[in-house]
Amino acid sequence: MNRWMNILLYAVALAAGAIGFAAPASAQATRTWVSGVGDDANPCSRTAPCRTFAGAISKTAAGGEINCLDPGSFGAVTVTKSISIICEKTIGGILVASGTGIVIQAAPTDVVLLSGLDFEGLGSGLNGVDVVRAGSVIIRNSGFRGFQVRAIFFRPQNAGASLTVENASISGGTVSGGSNNGIAVSSGSSTNSSASFWIDNVRFSDNLSIGLSIGASAGSQVKGSVSNSLFADTGIAIYAAPSTDSSVQLTVKDSVISGGVNGILAANGAGVQVGGTTITQNSGTGVLTSNGAAILTYGDNVVTGNGTDGSFTGTVLKK
Repeated sequence: MNRWMNILLYAVALAAGAIGFAAPASAQATRTWVSGVGDDANPCSRTAPCRTFAGAISKTAAGGEINCLDPGSFGAVTVTKSISIICEKTIGGILVASGTGIVIQAAPTDVVLLSGLDFEGLGSGLNGVDVVRAGSVIIRNSGFRGFQVRAIFFRPQNAGASLTVENASISGGTVSGGSNNGIAVSSGSSTNSSASFWIDNVRFSDNLSIGLSIGASAGSQVKGSVSNSLFADTGIAIYAAPSTDSSVQLTVKDSVISGGVNGILAANGAGVQVGGTTITQNSGTGVLTSNGAAILTYGDNVVTGNGTDGSFTGTVLKK
């Protein structure tokens, strides 16, 4: 009798331990899935995917990943934690008829990766991606079209934030009535804040206002680089103009600026260094500075065939 009682007590103890260590039904997964035929009531697993990014992100753990099973338009989403949204092998669409596609309001240490996404603003959407706060944001292998204000707005309110954009296309299309910028970069409003960015292999086209605009609020600084990129049929390809008592430093390498109105414009003490870049066939001015700005050349650029070619303010020696 004692033997069977011991066995029963042992079985009860095992069951209690299993219940104690079982994951709660509402636990978030490290990897979730969306599908064009999914349902946000699902757990967002591979066999029961969600329908939207907003539905999936609430079921994805911080530092986790959302993937696309098949083509679809997965809607706008606000990101408040470290997350990766990756749709490399299919179409991860974000259709924005108004407002912003992805708003990033994460912690100053969070990392957000957006990869393989297709943003469409339909001529009435405001921004593709709006970065308000984050540690690092990486956007790669993605396309942006038809946004009325900006494709990417990087305006971190925390110091030390960084943006990387690589292998992307940004087109204004036929949007009218808006400023229609490609990428707008600015440091946050707090004194002594800083931001940095890297743009590589990005194709800007038909941006009616500015392809890349760079500013900095008072008491802050922005540093960045552009490489292997194309600016075509754009109002101003690159415009760098910080506020008073702030700093903007930019390097442009191995790029082409052609067929627009103006090439590189720098104002208000901004510093730009240019190497291996062709600036041609722009109807306005190729290179232009004002208010104490400097655009320096490495001596290997081609600036010709513009309405007015303009001139660099100095030379940087290669070491």
